[in-house]
Amino acid sequence: MRGIEFLIPEAQEAADEFSARCWENNLDVKITDTLRSEAEQNALYAQGRTMPGEIVTSCRYPRSLHNWGVAFDFCRNERGREYDDGDGFFERCGAIAESLGLVWGGNFKKPDRPHIQLAKYSEDKTAAWLIETYERPALFMAERRFSALAITPELAMEIVLAGIHRLASEPADEWAENAMLWAYKNQIYKGDKTGNLMPKKPVTREELAQALMNYRGAFENDKQ
Repeated sequence: MRGIEFLIPEAQEAADEFSARCWENNLDVKITDTLRSEAEQNALYAQGRTMPGEIVTSCRYPRSLHNWGVAFDFCRNERGREYDDGDGFFERCGAIAESLGLVWGGNFKKPDRPHIQLAKYSEDKTAAWLIETYERPALFMAERRFSALAITPELAMEIVLAGIHRLASEPADEWAENAMLWAYKNQIYKGDKTGNLMPKKPVTREELAQALMNYRGAFENDKQ
C-alpha cells in the first residue's frame, strides 16, 4: 500500500514532516510503500526464493516494520531516475530523516536506502519488541487509533480475530479460578479444541443454552 493514511498517526506525521523537510532542501521525494498486509509481505518474501525475481526482503510477516504501520519507503519523484543515487540523493534524505529522530535504512548492516521507520517502536531496528508486546499488528494498530478511513476489509477482519484471540487466551481472574475449575470438572464448560476455557470470551445465547444443558446433565447425574 502506498498512501501514508495506512500508517499509524505518528508515522503519518513523520512522513509528512520528512517530505516537507526534503522539499525545503530541494529533494523531491515520493512515498512508495507504507503498510503491508500479511499476503503482501509473504509474497514479497517469496520473491527470489519460491517465486521469480530478486530477493528484496529477509522478513516474513509480521517481522517487517511495514506490517505494523510504522515504516515507509521513498524514492526520487522523477520518472526514470527513481533510485538514481549518483548525487547522494538518498544519503541527504537519510540525514534529514535522522535529524527528525527517525531511523534510516541506509545505516543498516544490510543497507536499505529507500527505507525509513519510527525509532520508538524498534530500538533494535527490528519488529521484535512489537511482536513480543502485541503479537499481531492489528492489535497494535487498533490501539494506536488507526484511521478508520484506511482500514481495508482484510485488516478489519484481522483486527476482530486478533482481539478475540487475545481476549479468549487471557487467564481467569483469581476470584474466578475455583468457579472455572468447577465448571470444567463438571463439564459445564468444555473450552475449544485445544482445551482453552476462554474465560474472558463473551457468551452467546447458543453457548449459554449449551452450558445450561450441560449443567442440567451434571445435576441429574448427581441425583442418580
